[in-house]
Amino acid sequence: MNISSLQAASIQDIVSCLLEAFKDYFVPMPSDIDYWEARYRHARVNYEQSWGVFEDGSLKGFVVNGLGESLGIPTAFNTGTGIVETHRGRQLVDRMYAAGIPGLIEQGIRQCKLEVIDQNKRAIRVYERIGFQLGQQLKCYKGEVISKRKTKCLDRTIEQLPTTQFDPTYSWDHQTPALLLAKDVYRAVEVLGPADTLEGYIIINPRNGNIAQLETNTGNWEAIFDGIGQLANEVRIINIPEKRTELISYLTHQGFNNTINQYDMHMPLQD
Repeated sequence: MNISSLQAASIQDIVSCLLEAFKDYFVPMPSDIDYWEARYRHARVNYEQSWGVFEDGSLKGFVVNGLGESLGIPTAFNTGTGIVETHRGRQLVDRMYAAGIPGLIEQGIRQCKLEVIDQNKRAIRVYERIGFQLGQQLKCYKGEVISKRKTKCLDRTIEQLPTTQFDPTYSWDHQTPALLLAKDVYRAVEVLGPADTLEGYIIINPRNGNIAQLETNTGNWEAIFDGIGQLANEVRIINIPEKRTELISYLTHQGFNNTINQYDMHMPLQD
């Protein structure tokens, strides 16, 4: 058994290991290879700085890292960790981080980040043992939106929206660098109210109702969701920081289902 980068591993091998590792997970995992290729591309995954546990040439565990910046700090974001059931209990995640961190530091990375489901106590203990610190809670919602068509949606490009100033509010996959890589997936719109006043904006995948970003200029969430309802009826909003109390209060009042929650975790790296 050896630990090395995922640079030479095929996406098929990574996805096969992922599906085996997550077969009894809290939420079902997509099995489509194309989905994971796109997901990892948008997450800015660097396979040379991602790690795997190999036994007789077969992948038994992995840490997949995206590289970029978070609040101006060079960051390795763990977009997925998995260990197949037969190889758990051997501290393989600890060993992968121990083997891989020197390479991250050499590349100028100053912190590691990840998100973990709050019910996954075992994973939280592992990450804390490695050196990660528990951060804010992130809430996920799902619900139905019915538009009264009191607002108007004006199509824009992501580049035309003030996304970067709100990036600290959003998780790794929904920050501007990721959205620009995935802009063929999303529809970006400004929401206009009476007399064409600008109420805010939405970035949404209209095919599945996943909302990447939503902001209001006026605090009028009803206007924003009236616009959302013109683009999709069933929507999902993931990883809303607990401090966004006005948005969370609106979702709760509208009967949205709080499907699952996560924690943000981070670990500073020392030279």
